[in-house]
Amino acid sequence: MEPEVERYYRIVESHLKEVRLWEETVRKFPPMTIREAVRRIIDRLDEYGIDPEVLDWGAMFESLKDFSTVAEFIKYLERERYIPPSREEYIEVSSDELERELTELLDKAKDVDIDVVRRIRDRISDILGEAGEVARLKREVEELKARVKRERRLRDEYARKYEDLQKTIERLRNEIENLRREVERARRLPIPPTVPVEEKRARFEYHLKSQIPRVYRIDWFRDIPLRCRISVHRDEWDRLLSKIRELGGEFIEEAPVRPPMRVAVVDFSEAPVPPAPPPPIEWERMILWGKFSAAISAAGGDPERYRDRFEEVLEALADRPFSERQRAVEILARDIVSEITVPPRPPVRRPPPAPPTPPPERVVVGLVMPEPEVTTRIDPETGEVFLSLDDTSLSILKKVLPFPLEWYMASPSRQREEFRWPTLLMAIEDALARPEVHIPAWVFSVYPWILEFLKRARDRLREAGAR
Repeated sequence: MEPEVERYYRIVESHLKEVRLWEETVRKFPPMTIREAVRRIIDRLDEYGIDPEVLDWGAMFESLKDFSTVAEFIKYLERERYIPPSREEYIEVSSDELERELTELLDKAKDVDIDVVRRIRDRISDILGEAGEVARLKREVEELKARVKRERRLRDEYARKYEDLQKTIERLRNEIENLRREVERARRLPIPPTVPVEEKRARFEYHLKSQIPRVYRIDWFRDIPLRCRISVHRDEWDRLLSKIRELGGEFIEEAPVRPPMRVAVVDFSEAPVPPAPPPPIEWERMILWGKFSAAISAAGGDPERYRDRFEEVLEALADRPFSERQRAVEILARDIVSEITVPPRPPVRRPPPAPPTPPPERVVVGLVMPEPEVTTRIDPETGEVFLSLDDTSLSILKKVLPFPLEWYMASPSRQREEFRWPTLLMAIEDALARPEVHIPAWVFSVYPWILEFLKRARDRLREAGAR
């Protein structure tokens, strides 16, 4: 190649000297730079199999002095069609454009529906896979170009490979353009709100625990955010599996555990987000109405007859804390129960008067709360002495927090290590933090004071130093 470069350089030098442009040209471009320009032009012609003899080298270089760099001069020759465009440059520019357009697509798609984003990402992955084909063709073209310089017979194969590469790039550009139109359409649609992982977990827990009372515990994986272990009583196993399918979850396996527990490993990653639990205000209203109606019904009355008085109390205390509204509803329920259970006047009889009929005993089920007390217990398995609640309190908790009997009788350390569940104090704290998830709805009707009872039990255990 070098003798060929030197030959055409001499033609350029001789012509520029004849037209008295040589001195002006070499002041701007030294001879080595002019040789480099000649070499680049010959390389470009070799890409297309064009004989350098077809060019008027001298006349072509008369304008070199008018440019700042050789690159600008080469671009000028391309524009004026003295030489064909660079295939190498086309490949590089096209590859960069494809990469930039894909990046812009991903940036635009972040503001659209997650399902559209997922579909677009899958399609972009396919395009990136096809981009590997572009890279392979590009390497083959470069290898053929190097060989063409030595073997002129390979020019046709080189041209074919370059044509294949052009078609592949154009096809990918069309794919990206179709994706861009899809993204633009999706951006004009309203975006559904994104539900955080913690909120999704809370919703799944609510729908499981509120409908299957003996779901004891739900432990979420750290590495897979929506995969969990669900501990349930064996009698509820079939109901649990049915509910998992209803929520769109995938049952993975059953983990080994001591009877009567059974533990299901479940993945909700692909499940639709379930509806949110009732809003706090509505939930509080349900709790208070449950307490109120349970007390009235136990006294033999019809709660609906007194709904207006119930609503008046809630409306009057709408801006007050829940504890105040609860006390007001309890007082109203007591007053109504007193009205319902007023004894009739004794009948008038001739002497000796019969003893008056004793008034019926007032029944106020659910409004009398036992006071939780702390006592010392001994673990039946290990003999460890520990602090727990008295028998009356535990009998209530067994109905509210459906852990097995063995767990209630175990020490805090055995509750954590053997059962792998929270301690009694931790379970009470969890129930108070999210009662709508951990406490079944029926409990508020049977034990309307349950939240206050749990608070006092928690405080007693903390004061006594329980773990």
